[in-house]
Amino acid sequence: MAEFKAITTQEEFDEAIKSRLDRQEKTIAARYSDYETLKAAAAKHDEDAFAWNKKAQEDAETIKKLTADLQAAKETIKTHETQALKASIAAEVGLPAGLTDRLTGATADEIRKDAQSLKTIFDQKNREGLPGFSGGEKKPSADPKESALKDLLANIRGEK
Repeated sequence: MAEFKAITTQEEFDEAIKSRLDRQEKTIAARYSDYETLKAAAAKHDEDAFAWNKKAQEDAETIKKLTADLQAAKETIKTHETQALKASIAAEVGLPAGLTDRLTGATADEIRKDAQSLKTIFDQKNREGLPGFSGGEKKPSADPKESALKDLLANIRGEK
């Protein structure tokens, strides 16, 4: 058996473990030989992820704007369709074109019902006897006293 020799200097110690350190260094170098490649790939991945996230945010903003524009366009179309429907129903019922905007309702039936009720207000036979009605001829009152009182009342109201 070999005799034990004590190490007394740093140089002796370094020489004794040099082969073991070299072996360990080769093992570690072999294990992590692709470190630089992986590091570069990770950096590239981070750059790509950042670019994709930025693009996704831009696309989300574009989608949001386009959705708002689409909603506005749908509302405009609905308004025009409703106006066209009201005009069609007003013409069908026989209302003057100026009253088209006064029609209300959410469906064609509701608008038609409103147009017919508005039409009855403008029928000549329904307006006779109303203040300010100028259509048709006045029917003379059978009683001259009553006629004179009506004329006096109309003058007071400023209707003549």
